[in-house]
Amino acid sequence: MDWLKKIPIGQYVSGKSSWLRVIDPRIKLSWILLFLLTPVLANSIWRISTAFILLLITFFSGLPLRVWWRSLAFLLVLSLIVGSLSIVLPASELSSELTIRSPDEIPGSIVFTRSWEILRLGPLNFGDMSFGPFIVDRRSAELGIKTSTLFFTVIHSVNLMLITTPPEDLVWAIRWFFTPLTILGFPLEKLSFQLLLALRFLP
Repeated sequence: MDWLKKIPIGQYVSGKSSWLRVIDPRIKLSWILLFLLTPVLANSIWRISTAFILLLITFFSGLPLRVWWRSLAFLLVLSLIVGSLSIVLPASELSSELTIRSPDEIPGSIVFTRSWEILRLGPLNFGDMSFGPFIVDRRSAELGIKTSTLFFTVIHSVNLMLITTPPEDLVWAIRWFFTPLTILGFPLEKLSFQLLLALRFLP
């Protein structure tokens, strides 16, 4: 697993070459929550748009290429693999239809049926072995888009915040949001210190 050390994800990189560094950490936390929560119930177009906006922010962030290109490439490949697996796996069971009367019995009838299949391959024959048919329907395609974009959006949005925000500022912003919980006896000081240690010393 030594190759994971060459792909730093979520490690702060000091510098002054990006406009992302000067944004208040409380604002960063707010738009991170926006990126995390809005795709959950959104449609495929919104999810793809969110991932595209994240890519634009990354390319025009002013961060050095060496800071983000490895993690971005690794994350894109991983998201495509997750999305491809979601497309291949069956998304739903075949719906059972009760046919009361055959359309062939009614002369001149035209039956309109909506095809849910996007792609059909097979059955594929390899010697004595037969595989298939491989079917991609609309639900499996939607599932692939949802899982891959959600995977990419969650990890990359948090990664952008962590590499441009010092751990101390991030912990201060989290403390600022959770300050009202101290009235209920919430041990905010202790947990903030533990979080700061985790962000500083854990890779």
